[in-house]
Amino acid sequence: MRKEMQAWQENRQGNVDVMNVYDVSVSISDCALDLVFVIDNSGSIRDTNPEDGSYDNWQLLINFIKSAITKFLIGPKDTRVSIVLFSTEATLEFTLNQAETEAEVLALVDGLPYIGGWTNTADALKVAAEREQFC
Repeated sequence: MRKEMQAWQENRQGNVDVMNVYDVSVSISDCALDLVFVIDNSGSIRDTNPEDGSYDNWQLLINFIKSAITKFLIGPKDTRVSIVLFSTEATLEFTLNQAETEAEVLALVDGLPYIGGWTNTADALKVAAEREQFC
């Protein structure tokens, strides 16, 4: 099964301006994957947007996640996707069983709200590991 990994490349000023795609071949036989994205949704994401408005860090993050999702075969017996957002508090935005197709997952990602606030990574990891999302 062919997978692609994406990495951000920063220019000399530290602004994200190029996304490079690296090809990585992975062989997976009879293997299902539970993919949980734990996404920083704190104030620091948009606080570092450029003053000229040339890009929005939150939208860059959403685009990256959507691009990554399209690299997997999405389905109940293939790859299931879940998202945890965190800022001051963490929230389970959708569980691994909530969306069964790529289109459903991408629609849920498009609807993710930007909240801002503090960065509570510990709460995010607790929520990501909760048993009910894996049922």
